[in-house]
Amino acid sequence: MTSLGHNLILAAVILTSVAIFIRHFFGDWSGAQVQRVADILIRRGGWMAAVGIRLNRQSGGQADCSSGCNSCSGCASERTTKPSQLIAVERQQ
Repeated sequence: MTSLGHNLILAAVILTSVAIFIRHFFGDWSGAQVQRVADILIRRGGWMAAVGIRLNRQSGGQADCSSGCNSCSGCASERTTKPSQLIAVERQQ
């Protein structure tokens, strides 16, 4: 593999790490930036509007936890957690 390939892989790993860091420690700010980009893409129209709508949906849109169950993707749905998948955890002292 050439040094260009190594550099591209290293850049992808670093950018992914930075994105995870920003989302973890600056969640409100990064969510606002995603919303801002989604609004710009929706206004442009065409295929960019489809990407903007998808970004808007992934960032939660305007929904909050008072909008009903699973409007903010915070509730466990029946499809993701079944009683047979739950594991009993005992507290050790």
